Amino acid sequence: MSQPPADSRCQRWPLGLALLLVACPGPSKPPNNPASMQEFFFAGDPRVCSVDRWCWENPMPQGNDLLAIWARGPRQICAVGRDGTALHYSGNAWRREPTSVHRDLHGVWAPPSKTRGGAEEFLAVGARGTLLHFRDGRWQWRDAGTSEDLYAISGRGRRSFYVAGAKGTLRHCGEAGCVPVKVPTRATLRALDGGGVALWIGGDGVVLRQAAVGAPLTLVATLKTAINALRPRDKGGVWAAGRDGSLHPRLERERRDD
Repeated sequence: MSQPPADSRCQRWPLGLALLLVACPGPSKPPNNPASMQEFFFAGDPRVCSVDRWCWENPMPQGNDLLAIWARGPRQICAVGRDGTALHYSGNAWRREPTSVHRDLHGVWAPPSKTRGGAEEFLAVGARGTLLHFRDGRWQWRDAGTSEDLYAISGRGRRSFYVAGAKGTLRHCGEAGCVPVKVPTRATLRALDGGGVALWIGGDGVVLRQAAVGAPLTLVATLKTAINALRPRDKGGVWAAGRDGSLHPRLERERRDD
C-alpha cells in the first residue's frame, strides 16, 4: 500500500470488518531525538502509530494479540505480543516502541529497580530464541544461546535471570551472556518465577524447583496438563494454573497425577 498524499485530511482504508488503519500526514522530516519523536507522535493521541504515521483506528489502541504484560511501577508498564509488538505505558498514554523483529514475543519482565522511578528497563523473550533488552530508550537484541522458542523470563536482576522455552530449554543469563542449565525433562517450559531464593518452573505436565543458583533442578510434580503460570506461596510451595481450568494451589513436594 503506497503512502497517502500529505493533505489536511486523514486517509482511511477499511480492511475487513474489524480492522481500520488510518494514515495522517505528518512532518516531512521527523525529529532526530527519539524521545522527542515519541512525544510528537503520541502525546495526547490514544492511538498507536508508526514513525511514518500509520495509526491503528479500530481496535484501539492497536490490534495485534498481546501475550504478556509486566508492571515495574504505575508509570512503567510493558505489554508484548504478536509480530514483535511492544507497547509501553508511562502514566499518560500507550506508545509502541519498535523492536526491529517480526517474531511473536511470549514473555516480558523487568529487573527490580533500586530507585523509585528509575530508568525504564524491560527484557522480553519470544519465538526462535528471541531475547530483547529495552534500555536507554530502545530495544536491543541479546544472544540467548538457543534457537528454540522461548516462553518465559524471570530473575533477581539484570545480572541473574532465567529464560525458558521449548524442548526443556533453560538458560541462566547475566550481563555477560546466557549459559545452559541442565533440565531433567524435554517438556516445553512455559512459566518461571525466579525472584526469590528458589527458582520455580512450570511446563507441559511438569513443575520443577531449583533451591538456589547452581543447585540441581528437582521434579516437584508431574501433571496431566500444561502449567502456564505459577506463583510461590509465602509459606513454601507454589500456586500453579494451567490448561483446561486446572488450578494447583499447594505444590511443594513430589506429586504425580497418574
